[in-house]
Amino acid sequence: MKPMTEGCFFFGLPISVLLMLCMAAGLTAADLPMQSFHILAVLPVICGCFAAGYMSGRRGRRRGLFCGLLSAAMLCGIWFAAACLLTCRLHIPLWITAALPCGCCGGILGVNTRLPLPLPHSHRAAGMQQRLAVSAASRHRPRKPQESSAQIKLKCLLF
Repeated sequence: MKPMTEGCFFFGLPISVLLMLCMAAGLTAADLPMQSFHILAVLPVICGCFAAGYMSGRRGRRRGLFCGLLSAAMLCGIWFAAACLLTCRLHIPLWITAALPCGCCGGILGVNTRLPLPLPHSHRAAGMQQRLAVSAASRHRPRKPQESSAQIKLKCLLF
């Protein structure tokens, strides 16, 4: 549960809030019809759900579909509660049908993304560095020493 709450509150929510503020600034400057406001207001929520799913999947490292779905559902619940409080109406918006699959896709992508190497001071780093050294040593093939042109001329003269 911890990766999903971290993905929702520390990554999905800030990203969707920042994108919502950028969209609001862009919409005040643009002269667009009223129908486009709904579409442009949904995009930050969908991007936030994708980011929440991605980070929860990356932190959890297992069950990306489930982690992405739960973190997106938490983020959708936050935005749904905010919309209900601001509009004083209780209705289920259609953007949830687009946001939840985006969270699932983000979770799957987060699980399948490679993790960076651990920090040097962690207990896992010593084992990781040992395995990397062994694999690098197994790939290393000793090269034949290169002969200089003077050595080649000397061989030609002697033989």
